[in-house]
Amino acid sequence: MRSGLILISTFAAAVLINNSCAQRRNPSSSPWQTNYKLDRPAGAIVSALRAGQEQRLLVVLKHDAEVMGLNDDMIDSDSDDAIAVRAAKYNELKQSIISTAQSKNVKSEDVYSHLPIIKISVNSLKDLLVIANDQNVQSISEDVQFKYKATANLNLIKHTEAMQTGFNGTGTAVAVLDTGLDYKRAAFGPCTAPATPADKCRVIHVQDFARNDNTLDDSSLHGTNVAGIAAMVAPGTKLIGLDVFDGEGAYTSDIVNAINWVIANKSKYNIAAMNMSLGSSGFNNCTTGSMAAAIASARNAGILSAVASGNSGSTTLDYPACS
Repeated sequence: MRSGLILISTFAAAVLINNSCAQRRNPSSSPWQTNYKLDRPAGAIVSALRAGQEQRLLVVLKHDAEVMGLNDDMIDSDSDDAIAVRAAKYNELKQSIISTAQSKNVKSEDVYSHLPIIKISVNSLKDLLVIANDQNVQSISEDVQFKYKATANLNLIKHTEAMQTGFNGTGTAVAVLDTGLDYKRAAFGPCTAPATPADKCRVIHVQDFARNDNTLDDSSLHGTNVAGIAAMVAPGTKLIGLDVFDGEGAYTSDIVNAINWVIANKSKYNIAAMNMSLGSSGFNNCTTGSMAAAIASARNAGILSAVASGNSGSTTLDYPACS
């Protein structure tokens, strides 16, 4: 495994997003799904737009080698040069989307520098159709909210054997996308601030991507717990706490923003993996959409995604683990 890092995700979510999840389990083709390039049935989104209610959506651009004008080696390489070239190409492709949005009643809220994704706010199906008709648009995703649910277990990964072979994460960093990280806990060293003292504090960076709650971690301490597991499983690795939760939920757009940050800062911190102990059940199509594109971009950059699934007795892969 890259950089000798062994990491397991031991938390998962097994809750429904909203009352439309039952519909998602049995998707059927419909004109609006095709016309608006929605990557899964989303009747609630369409109904809200028909009523003139603003919706936050994630637009995924086409990003294959032919569209981007790159050879396969440049698309698949995890070198710093290749990552930079792909980012530049993404931003070129995004200009048409941004121009279209500016000419309509559509807000371009976030342009993720290292991902083929743009976040928009739109008020009508008519304006959404204009965005969907752009030749560079592959699909459009809901800004889904994910939940966490904790049950921890390290019994299945043969940790002792891994340590004996030297796979302990030394020289790498793990980004934990969760509820935050209370670096003042003793498990992370005598930290007075991230990377302070530099030779003893294992937490090297923390950052809020959801609404800033002015705390290192929320009352659940879910992210701190997950980071503690990563610290124990890979005792040589450094830790990065990226807070993507606003209360008990984490929106896709905030998670995607954090993944974008991980890719952009891979070389600075030598990030080998990112952990997402979050998700939701009730999704069938996991190969398209914003989370699939973001996770694939991280993989192409040489970053492993460890995503939770199977907790609460679930017998199917949760989303976005299935991506």
